[in-house]
Amino acid sequence: QLVCLLAHVTMKLFRALSGQSMGDSVYLPLVTGSGPADGAVVRYMGPDPFASLAEPVGSSSGEGAGHHSMALPPPVLIEVDVPSNGTGEEKSMIALGPAGPIRVYLPPDARPGSKVTCRIAPRPEFRITVPPGASAGRSIKFQKETGEEIQVKVPPGMKPGDTFDVTPPALIVRVPEGANPGDYVVFSHMIRPEKGPPRQELYRAPIPPNVRPMDHFAAIMPPPSSGDCDGDEIE
Repeated sequence: QLVCLLAHVTMKLFRALSGQSMGDSVYLPLVTGSGPADGAVVRYMGPDPFASLAEPVGSSSGEGAGHHSMALPPPVLIEVDVPSNGTGEEKSMIALGPAGPIRVYLPPDARPGSKVTCRIAPRPEFRITVPPGASAGRSIKFQKETGEEIQVKVPPGMKPGDTFDVTPPALIVRVPEGANPGDYVVFSHMIRPEKGPPRQELYRAPIPPNVRPMDHFAAIMPPPSSGDCDGDEIE
């Protein structure tokens, strides 16, 4: 039995390394470096300096303390009028967002006096090369460095050799005035269980370094509890 178990594990590892399919899924290897990689792989894009991990707010004394703000599912789209006198080297400006004034960064081709749409979303965490034989809707599985197994589906219109990005489950949080890096921002998130009524739950996330008031950051949400699903659609 031990020999059969080792053979099963070895075959599963071989298939993961070679991009072979197992049932309805294709297992791909994870690449963490920046060098070239042969074949279909999952490439880790590196940490997002403008993201932090969110956690549920418990009943412990002081855990709910912090700056309160609104969290929105990405992408957040904000249409702005580019000032006619320009925006300086930083190419940013303060716009009126859903949660109040927020700093947006203009596209490189934004012209003074024009109207542009700014897109706010988390940075991609992984870039996946579609393996041979995989088509839209096919499941791709891989393991993160932590050992956690991730499953994603090939988006519509993709074919073998194409690449697509995967972003973490996150919400966009506006940094309130008076908040500093390292401070916690508390926000609510709608949870819709498979059974029972929807409920609002509180979460908090620390403000990343070098993020200023009226900036924004991505709060990476923890996995939902068994039987729950997120109330917001996340890319």
